[in-house]
Amino acid sequence: MYEKNALNNFKDVLGKYCAINQFIELSKRCFVAEHQKEIQKRDTFVKLATEYSITLTNYDADAMVTEICRSYIVNVHLCFETFLKDVCQQINKCGKNEYKPRIQEESYLACAVRNICGNSISDDMKPLYELCEYYRLIRNSSVHD
Repeated sequence: MYEKNALNNFKDVLGKYCAINQFIELSKRCFVAEHQKEIQKRDTFVKLATEYSITLTNYDADAMVTEICRSYIVNVHLCFETFLKDVCQQINKCGKNEYKPRIQEESYLACAVRNICGNSISDDMKPLYELCEYYRLIRNSSVHD
């Protein structure tokens, strides 16, 4: 059986995550536009949810809209982290140099970079690396706060 390489698998899974996120975003925008009045008051929000057999645990619509946006980052980062884990496994399995396992506090990106290029990131790649690490921190605060 053919096994996709880590990059192709990442692109496929990311495409699915993006399609789901786009559908959720469309649904959210339609919902907010059509039910703006009902979601502003708890009692009308409860009534609306009950009509669709949904029990809400939070009735702060503005907070939920913000959390939906944060969930996009969580989903995409989860996909990216899975890709990085796959890359680290491939380096460990097929790399020509000795693989140095990930340290507990270290991100999978840092581990991959350390094993691929010995932490020597070119100047043009540093902003991309820092952006990925920034989104990892947002993901962590979204999941753990």
